Amino acid sequence: VRPSDVSLEEFYEVKETIKFLEEAKAKKVALQFPDAMLGDSHGVYDQLVLAMAQTEFFILADTSYGGCCVDEVAAAHVSADAIVHYGDACLSRTGGEITVRFVFGKHPLPDLPRLVDALLEKIPSITASPSRPDGKEVRGEGEGD
Repeated sequence: VRPSDVSLEEFYEVKETIKFLEEAKAKKVALQFPDAMLGDSHGVYDQLVLAMAQTEFFILADTSYGGCCVDEVAAAHVSADAIVHYGDACLSRTGGEITVRFVFGKHPLPDLPRLVDALLEKIPSITASPSRPDGKEVRGEGEGD
């Protein structure tokens, strides 16, 4: 599910998808969304249609298989020559007849400095001086004997 602070275009990689579909010369594209992302499907569809007016797009829902599998059967029903699969994917092998792009959704990274501080609090041994197997402290170049 898309975080509220991430735009539709960014989360669903709309620009990258357009580039992929143009390079593939796709004319009929099936957009496969899992149930949890269906609420955003029309917004993604609208952006793709605006950018690629000569391409037909179809939103697939209620797939024949689990949401993680590419639904080549439903795509074949609309004679799609490409599928954009959104959300989690098992990446199982497809029949190879249809071009597939996987979009997992871009999630923002956490505040990295705060994450490092939290880890260092939980694992204090990370900050301790490293030692050799014989128990002697490891010294950097130019530090003592």
